Amino acid sequence: MAEQKYGTQALNAEVAKDYELVDWTGGHRQDFGKYSSWLQGGVLDLSTLTLDQAARLVEMKFPKLRKRESMRAVAPAAAPAKESKD
Repeated sequence: MAEQKYGTQALNAEVAKDYELVDWTGGHRQDFGKYSSWLQGGVLDLSTLTLDQAARLVEMKFPKLRKRESMRAVAPAAAPAKESKD
């Protein structure tokens, strides 16, 4: 029997690099009504989720998925160097 993956473990590496799950509970395949009705079979499957599908879910304000912030956007700007008075 194959090992069951849950939540972030089930996301493929490409999607997990740019997106993260928020308060995900349960297995990797779930029906989320209006958020998954446009997907094949009407079920959100984390293991087959593509970047385009993830982007669309975020656009739809799907509460369980968010785009990761880039490191540049979160890192504070470097302070300008002080001139020495020699």
